[in-house]
Amino acid sequence: MADDPLSPFAPRAFGWRAGRQAAQAVRAATDALVKADDPASAVGLVSRLWPACMQVNRAHGDLDDAVERAAEVLTPLWLAHAADPAAHDARLEALWAAIEADRGGLTDPFAERWGTLCAERARADAWAKRLLPEVRKAWARDPAARAPAALPCLSALAAARKGAQLLAMFAVGGPQAWRLRHFAAPFVARRDGADAAVAFAQASTARTHAEQRDRAAFCERLLVKDGRPDEAWAQFAVQAHQANTHRHTFDALRQAWPHRSPAQVLDALLAAHPGDEGKLFATARAMGDPARATALIEASPGDPKVVLHAAEEEAAVHPARAERWLFIALGWLADGRAYKVTRPIVAQACRLADALGAQTGERERLRARLAEVAAKARTAGVHNWVALYLEGADE
Repeated sequence: MADDPLSPFAPRAFGWRAGRQAAQAVRAATDALVKADDPASAVGLVSRLWPACMQVNRAHGDLDDAVERAAEVLTPLWLAHAADPAAHDARLEALWAAIEADRGGLTDPFAERWGTLCAERARADAWAKRLLPEVRKAWARDPAARAPAALPCLSALAAARKGAQLLAMFAVGGPQAWRLRHFAAPFVARRDGADAAVAFAQASTARTHAEQRDRAAFCERLLVKDGRPDEAWAQFAVQAHQANTHRHTFDALRQAWPHRSPAQVLDALLAAHPGDEGKLFATARAMGDPARATALIEASPGDPKVVLHAAEEEAAVHPARAERWLFIALGWLADGRAYKVTRPIVAQACRLADALGAQTGERERLRARLAEVAAKARTAGVHNWVALYLEGADE
């Protein structure tokens, strides 16, 4: 290629704080390799990931997310070129070498897809037999220790439909991690039924939010398939569809469970996240239930920017409700229980109070309410900035 997408991935190319840059490079290289339909260079990218990124602080997850996406996107590329057995076997050998050399688990998304990458049941069976002794030996020493061969071995066993061997790997004393045990969970369901599989999943440890979500999603699907949707909803739905925000979780639940009313979804979120009522203010308002939105934001703090924006939108049609929301938000700010207090957000609240006063002819009453909030404020920012605004220094 004229511009080599692998050129950024020199050994130790990315330092401790370069997680975002590394993630951007992985995404760019992935897209370029897919566009070029180049399976060999795609293997080269995986081979270079750990040497190039071994110093990166992965706490924020940017790099791991990019590698997860790369595995998802590049797997179909390799499978599209699997018709040549010799070339495909050579690529698998190179991929395995990269996984084996990885000491930080960065290439795990590729290892987890090993059974799929094998493309054929016989090939998956061969890889399982090859890797199984190494995994057994490692787990005999320490079931909790990282074994590079574990994920590809388990994935290959699942693809080869070796359920009995898979289940034997997780006998008493075996690893408890869901990221390993999820390969065996479907075989538990087939052998012992849904309840046993749910118990197997629940007994597994899930280290990250993604693993917890995946475990819950497995249990949810299993119970729905078993004709027990109410149990699936009550026990696992919220965690199975947990997103970055409550609003996104609400939307995901509505899509996955279209027969549940918006109010039922909101109730489920409130039950799953006690103390987060105010953070669901915007969701309740979007449902067309301003009374419930008000009750939620009164119960606990939410994002004052969201509440003030809602109050501004409400001002023209329902000034009394807009006033209520405005002073609820300002009250949480004054009490020190909302997000970081900044001068612009306090000024926004004051300007809205003046606008409502001009609209309703009650400017003095609303200014008196602002002065009362400032006088009782526990946060110096609200106390000082509201006072300055009322004196005309911040209008």
